[in-house]
Amino acid sequence: MNKRKSIMAALLASLVFCTACKSVPEKEKTEQAKDSIPMATQGKSDKIISIKTKQVQFPEFSILGDFKAEVSFDKVKIAEVKVFSSNNNVYTETGRTVLTYTAIGKLEKEIRIHYGTEPSKADTFLYEKNDEGSQRSVKGPYETEVEQDDNGMIMKRIDFSGEFRDHVLNYYSVSRDQKGNEEGALLVEVIGEDAEVKKIKFEYTEFDQKGNWVKRKRLTESVFYSDKEFDDFYFGRKDITQLHFPITFAETPYETIEEREIIYE
Repeated sequence: MNKRKSIMAALLASLVFCTACKSVPEKEKTEQAKDSIPMATQGKSDKIISIKTKQVQFPEFSILGDFKAEVSFDKVKIAEVKVFSSNNNVYTETGRTVLTYTAIGKLEKEIRIHYGTEPSKADTFLYEKNDEGSQRSVKGPYETEVEQDDNGMIMKRIDFSGEFRDHVLNYYSVSRDQKGNEEGALLVEVIGEDAEVKKIKFEYTEFDQKGNWVKRKRLTESVFYSDKEFDDFYFGRKDITQLHFPITFAETPYETIEEREIIYE
């Protein structure tokens, strides 16, 4: 039980920098908030250099909350996410996640840097391929497993507690279209004996000149199970029809508008 509590503490610490604004050193970069971010594209190439986002979450890297972000890329894969949280309409960088990949595009290292502490705290995950073909952490504050598609995009992420990886702490699974855009997702957070499952669908409303989305709706409905029920579902001991793709809603979902500006080469 003590080990599980320590894992939960590490997990909450790794999430906190992107769910609320923290007090950070004055030297950190700040930017004045705007009602919306500009959507004009730059460059003649289709190669994406970076993306600026508003309200876009990155659950594949456990980055959740109400924030802006700046994303840079390693070819088509995300290499770094900088998170900016708001305090009185001023956005301050409160954390970043840095990612490196193997020669064949598999996730190899994930470093999460949390500002607001002196000195700034960093959690490092190192990954190796397991027998099932996914990437499993061999170092980190808790056990994590990541599944990627043929293009290196993350399709699932599971955080575990327990020496035998027999209890799920967090779960993310996504379905994508042929361009790699999210169609639907399941996002699960287990706290104590409760598992909150967020069922998510995306509706794309605006695109840039190159056909990439710049505005979409994130539709979310939360349902609740016990932690044991979700463990039984994940480990194949019980089926829950609501947790399969495609995503369907039983009630009117909550709507969030996500925006991004894409900078091309």
